[in-house]
Amino acid sequence: MAAGRDENRGAGAGDGANAATDGAHSAPGAVPEPGAGGGPQQGPVPPAGGTDGVEPTEPVTESGAERGAALEAVSRARTTDDAATAPAVSPETAGDPPPPRPPGRLRRLRERFNAASATDKIAVAGLVLALVPLLTPVAAAGYEAVFGDEDPVTLLAAAYNDPCLSEWIITPGHEELGKAFGSVTSELPESLDRWELEGSITHHSTVKAMMSARGNTGRSVQLRDISITVTRRTAPLPGTLAPRIPCGDSFNVGLYVDLDTLPVGLPVSYRHLQSSPQQGAARAEAAKLNGEDISLPYDLSDDSFFAMVLTGRSLAHYTEWHATLTWWDGDALHTTDITNGKGPFRVSATASGPPAGTP
Repeated sequence: MAAGRDENRGAGAGDGANAATDGAHSAPGAVPEPGAGGGPQQGPVPPAGGTDGVEPTEPVTESGAERGAALEAVSRARTTDDAATAPAVSPETAGDPPPPRPPGRLRRLRERFNAASATDKIAVAGLVLALVPLLTPVAAAGYEAVFGDEDPVTLLAAAYNDPCLSEWIITPGHEELGKAFGSVTSELPESLDRWELEGSITHHSTVKAMMSARGNTGRSVQLRDISITVTRRTAPLPGTLAPRIPCGDSFNVGLYVDLDTLPVGLPVSYRHLQSSPQQGAARAEAAKLNGEDISLPYDLSDDSFFAMVLTGRSLAHYTEWHATLTWWDGDALHTTDITNGKGPFRVSATASGPPAGTP
């Protein structure tokens, strides 16, 4: 029984040796153990893989793994050649922002100040404190110029278009407007403003300019002068006369000016107008209509008002004109034009044609 077991064991070993021998032929580099298979090996056994520089004596079949390794080596060699000719880009720095810019002038000054000695820092602080009183007015003036009001004086002016105190000339092509002057309605004053702006009507003989000035800063200003400038003079406008509607009392005419005697394009001060012989007839007319002389200079303090009426008369021409206010803010003289909105005040002598509403 023991011998039988030994024989069976020997047979099993022979089968294992045969399997190992078959595996050695199918797997390159595998070397069977000596004595396997029940008998001595025939001929010398070639070293696996050609170690020690000895070439194998029989062909070795290349497996798929070895072929992939060879292709990978070739690809790596090509990548290395390409990297040698192209600029190197590190994966860690690819896509990173550019390096920071060098420090600016302010930062360099701060670094110098921090590195300075205590004595130098005290000297710099004293220089800054000495400059503050000198730079404060400059900074305040710059702030006021950028963020403050344009002028310390707010000026409002407009023609006084009252149907009860004004006569009108209805220009040709707008005769249908004459029907509106038959009676006073709540819409008529607003309509007069619009028609005058459009040029459909013009003040006849006289036009009253309402003017008011208000201080809008913490400092006072001084109103110095008011002048009148005729900008255009032509023949009287044709059209239809719309007489004044008798619905109100007389009105304070303020400074009454005869525009027909003034030069075109030259400003004339109110002081000359109040004493000129050529303005004698205008002053006499103003006296009948409660006219008041202007008294300048006038100190205009914060939130105070100065109001007046300028009356321009033209009995021989069509005239366009405006006034100019001269004022002093403590540092320099300034001028502000007094106009009828965005345009001049307009007045014309007697119009041709019958009055409006005449049959």
